[in-house]
Amino acid sequence: MATPIAGLKTMPTGTTKNEAIFNEDMILLEALTYRGVTSRSLLDPSTISSPAPSNGTIYLVPDGSPNAVGDWASHGGDVAVYYDGWRYLPPAEGLTLWVTDEAQSVQYRSGAWIDRNELPPTNLTDLSDVSLAGSPSPQDGDSLTYNAALGLWTARAFKGARVYAGGATSMTSGGVVIAFNSESYDTDTLHDTSTNNSRINIDQTGKWELTAQISWATGASYALSDVTIRLDGTTVIGQNRNSRHTAGATTAIKQQCATGPVQLTAGSYVEVLGAGSPTSNCATGEFATWFSARFIS
Repeated sequence: MATPIAGLKTMPTGTTKNEAIFNEDMILLEALTYRGVTSRSLLDPSTISSPAPSNGTIYLVPDGSPNAVGDWASHGGDVAVYYDGWRYLPPAEGLTLWVTDEAQSVQYRSGAWIDRNELPPTNLTDLSDVSLAGSPSPQDGDSLTYNAALGLWTARAFKGARVYAGGATSMTSGGVVIAFNSESYDTDTLHDTSTNNSRINIDQTGKWELTAQISWATGASYALSDVTIRLDGTTVIGQNRNSRHTAGATTAIKQQCATGPVQLTAGSYVEVLGAGSPTSNCATGEFATWFSARFIS
């Protein structure tokens, strides 16, 4: 008989001279306790040394293609231990090993060996750094989101755009879609400054936070003003209506509209509609008339 996880041999009761079984198990137990392997890239064990490897040599047999050959054939993914011949330890879920020639640890997860630095973090207290796809180290605005279903923390780079009107826009009481021909930032090419520049395009389904501001120009002749955020040119998803101001104001008056988290679908777009009564102009510049979108989750 053998143990169910590591396959260690058990000693039958009522028998003598079980030292062979005991010694065999000690070799495998040492490998499990040591938890370090020379390499996981070697495919042919006959190349290790001649005429044979030294006792205590431990390798991780590569899994996947190309397959290991020779004595290691059909042992892909196993821990190979040499002691007057090769012994094999099948991996168990969560087994962690140090790979000497790579100077990193690997862990067995869902049928495959995975670099530890590619695993999702599970405890915030264990984190000192988190690598993101396309970003070797954290950047300003990056975040961690907890997935309760998986019980894991997921690292995510900041996604969003902030655009502004670099040219004058004349408002009317019926409303005008504002063109944003300049950008403060755009992390994922969500906006085009020339083609359909009134739009911020939604490239990922999920919750987005949208904020728009119109800065009504000084001296403008208006009594009422509206700021509206629309989805796909028709659906109103945020609005600040009928703000009354003094006509001919000597300072620019800023009027904002924000949606808070709103569920949007990839492939849609959002834009800003400004309306002034009877007529008015919006002020231009990065901190005057602008529109921002930020992906949350």
